[in-house]
Amino acid sequence: MTALSKPPTILSMPEEVFDLIFKFLNPIEIFQFSRVSLKTKEISMKSAAKKGRNLMNITVMDHYKLELKFLEESWHFLVFPNSLDYEEGANSLCVNSENPGREFSRLVDQIREVFKAEIGSMYINIGSEMTTDDLNGFMKCLDTVIKIPEMTVNSSQYDNDHMNWFMGNLKKDIGKLYINERYQSTHHANFKFQGKIDNLSAGTVSEWLDFDQLKSMSCRNIYGGLTTLSNQDLNLFLKNWSLENHGNERIGFYMFQAKEKLEWSIILEGLEGEVRDVKTVKRDYKSPWHPTQMFHINGGVDIKRADGKTATVGMRFHVGFDEEPLTQKAIDQYEKIIKNRDSEGEEGEEEDVVTEDEDEDSGGEGSREFKLTTNARKYFFMVVW
Repeated sequence: MTALSKPPTILSMPEEVFDLIFKFLNPIEIFQFSRVSLKTKEISMKSAAKKGRNLMNITVMDHYKLELKFLEESWHFLVFPNSLDYEEGANSLCVNSENPGREFSRLVDQIREVFKAEIGSMYINIGSEMTTDDLNGFMKCLDTVIKIPEMTVNSSQYDNDHMNWFMGNLKKDIGKLYINERYQSTHHANFKFQGKIDNLSAGTVSEWLDFDQLKSMSCRNIYGGLTTLSNQDLNLFLKNWSLENHGNERIGFYMFQAKEKLEWSIILEGLEGEVRDVKTVKRDYKSPWHPTQMFHINGGVDIKRADGKTATVGMRFHVGFDEEPLTQKAIDQYEKIIKNRDSEGEEGEEEDVVTEDEDEDSGGEGSREFKLTTNARKYFFMVVW
């Protein structure tokens, strides 16, 4: 009597059959199938890999969320602490956990493995319910990540302790970093960047940006608002840059506000700066924030280093964002403030305002103004060529 052969199992079906089945499964179903066994994980990985490259967008607030971009559709995987209730929406998988950070870290690793997914962006706005232990558990999923392409940082908390801890322990390079105003405008934002940053957008208030931060950070481009930097700080920063191997070697384009009006006699003290002719010298720098925009830098003060690098510094009002030439009033102010280093304004005025009218009969669309306000007198830029 011959032994009966073992009937085939579902998991022993040919790969082509699973490819057909997986056409009718969504990412949540594929993910859940992959967690059944090592065999189902292997099958899921093979079938999901044939659907192309996938991106993950990660959000950290009072809970954790992973958005998976799969075949041009978004699917959401959320992990909540046990203390929070939730409603599961469309295209979503939600779970509760005593250790949500650790649970989410495992989830990220599994989705990255099954779907060959890469991190596209991160949004961080840490809630008061989070603990550093929980955040530390979450950050384990970033161990193998070399660079985060895009990251936004926010905080609705007044003390920002968790946010400061997170930023100080995030030892990763970042492509584009956006620091929202609610976080940076408080005096409790206190952190040091541990990785390299390509492009930093810091909003209208950047009070965390002081001399130590500016000197230590490895950032290529910065577009920020009001900082705590003084004229003396800018002078020390430029002197530090002028010494080879003593400054940030990645500087491309920096623009932000000092805490006071720019005094070029202080900023350029002890530096051999060449003041370029604002009427004849025009150089372009491609904006890292807008692919089609160019910064047209008229004039400026060139500071040359022994290794051949040149830094051009100046003020925002003689940087053009279109092809329009500088007005005569702007040229006059450049000559006065930067070339002649004359910082005197009219006594008692809160704003230095210069107005230029365009004759309506000449084809213009009305009155054209050049205003050099008190805030405009604080805007500093630096370009390294």
